[in-house]
Amino acid sequence: MSRVGGVVVLVGLVGCSASTSSSTGSDAVAEVTADTSAATAGGYGQRCATDGDCATGLCAKNDLAPFGFCSAACTAEKTPCPPVGAVEAYCVQFPAAFSGVPNPICLPRCDHIKVCEGLGAQWETCEVPKYTGSPVYGTSVNVKVCQAPSAHGKAKLDPATCAGWDTTYGKAYPSQVSVCRAYCDYLIQCKEVPVAGYSKECCAYGCLVDITRQGEVNTIIEKKRKCYVQNFSAWQGTGKVCTAHIDDPNCPDKPDNTRTNP
Repeated sequence: MSRVGGVVVLVGLVGCSASTSSSTGSDAVAEVTADTSAATAGGYGQRCATDGDCATGLCAKNDLAPFGFCSAACTAEKTPCPPVGAVEAYCVQFPAAFSGVPNPICLPRCDHIKVCEGLGAQWETCEVPKYTGSPVYGTSVNVKVCQAPSAHGKAKLDPATCAGWDTTYGKAYPSQVSVCRAYCDYLIQCKEVPVAGYSKECCAYGCLVDITRQGEVNTIIEKKRKCYVQNFSAWQGTGKVCTAHIDDPNCPDKPDNTRTNP
């Protein structure tokens, strides 16, 4: 028997991103109303709970992301924001439908989704600024920023509990919600994650984000989760529930290194 274990879970990612490529917009630097003196605090795009968590001086809590993120107000849209550490940002003015503050706002720049994932698990895409699916600037701007399209128009989640994720972010994906709940039951019961203080709701929400990134179901990732769900279910009530080999050759030998708790 080979043990089906060894998942590596990245919880509450707060590491800095690498610097991104140069702007294709104006070379002017947006005036930012922020205190950037706290070098040890969070840079643009990093997850936060209070303003004190951020070198930018602002923990933005609006529908641009499911959780608070470090940002700053700015005045000159379509221009770079002053860097905070190694993180670059871009000043974006959102349309009137966006009721959040501040607006304009500095968003972390990126050239690949991995840059955004390095800042925090709340980010889902790296693309030109959009709101509710529509480009903010049409084709006039090709600078990419970290975004979370599934958060647009939705209420914030409590980062400690993720309560309500299934009826807001998961409402359109009932099947995937069930898979993710069962997958997290497996992770917790088989001790593939730290049990103490671990939020099953946040685990399931993070799983859903991975499966439905950019609003489309990734069937490959979903199948990997189902492998463990089905095997876990089949061996319930036996001593092999966490150790039985998965016979399907298309299933991974171990849970993949994924963000199951944002």
